Amino acid sequence: MATGRRLVGATGAVAARRSVGPAACRYRHRIGFHRKDRSPVNPSWRKPAGALLIVVLIVLWAVLVASFSGAIGSLHPLAQALVYIVTGIVWIAPLKPLLRWMETGRWRA
Repeated sequence: MATGRRLVGATGAVAARRSVGPAACRYRHRIGFHRKDRSPVNPSWRKPAGALLIVVLIVLWAVLVASFSGAIGSLHPLAQALVYIVTGIVWIAPLKPLLRWMETGRWRA
């Protein structure tokens, strides 16, 4: 509700005068108000190192699974599908601690 030139919310509190919408986001981004701590951003070396480790993990896992392709190829096609589905999902398990480390610098929660 507007009373004169002020905006009053449902509780009767006067709203602060600020821009809303896309223009406000651009303005806050430009002056840095979108961050709560207001400290300068220091890029972490953990993110590129973690991304590289993820790529290495995927390559090593693919080589390991491919090395068993002869044995897997002799299985029934439905068993092959099951093996490849399981091995396609299992490699994701080590990613959770790695992603946590990339974000926080700690391996455990």
